[in-house]
Amino acid sequence: MEREPDNAVLYYDRGVFHEAIDESEQALADYSRAIEKSPGHALALNNRAAILARQGDLEAAIRDLDAAIEHNPSHALAYRNRGEATLNLGRTEEALADLNQAQQLDAADPLVYFVRARLHLTEDRPLAALEDLAVALHLDPLHQAARQLRQDVYSQLGVEIVDDQETHEQQPEAAPLPQAAR
Repeated sequence: MEREPDNAVLYYDRGVFHEAIDESEQALADYSRAIEKSPGHALALNNRAAILARQGDLEAAIRDLDAAIEHNPSHALAYRNRGEATLNLGRTEEALADLNQAQQLDAADPLVYFVRARLHLTEDRPLAALEDLAVALHLDPLHQAARQLRQDVYSQLGVEIVDDQETHEQQPEAAPLPQAAR
C-alpha cells in the first residue's frame, strides 16, 4: 500500500481479506478507500453495501448498490443485494424487479431464488415461493435456509415433508396440497 497509495484494487483486496476474517469495520474502511480512489469500483460498492446492510443501514446500502449498477449494469450480485435490501424495507415491487433482473443476469445464483421466495411469502403466494425454493435447492441442495423455509411453507399448507438427510432432498408426503393453497 505504501508503494501504491492510490491503487483502489489493493484497498479492495485488503477489504475482502478483512471481511473474510470477520473484521467488518476494517473491511468497510478499505472498501470506502477503494471507492474514494476509484468511484466506479462496482465490486467495492457492492461489498461495502453488503456490510452496511448487515449493520442495518439499508438506505446507505441501496445508494451504494445504485452506484454499482450505474457503473456496471450487468452486475447481477448488486441487483440481488439491492432486491434484498428493498425487500427488507417493504418495497416489494422494486425488490421483485431487481431480483428478476438478477435472475436474468445470473440464473445459477440460488440466493436470487431464495430471496424471491421470501418476497412471494410476504405477498401470500406460497406456491410461487415453493417454485423458487425448488430452483434454489436444485442449484444448492445444501442451502439450509432454503430447506428450512421450504419446510415451513409446506407446514403452513398442511403438507408434511420427509427430509432425506443422505440425498439432501425434501419430498412432500403423498397427500396433495390443500385446495385453498392452489
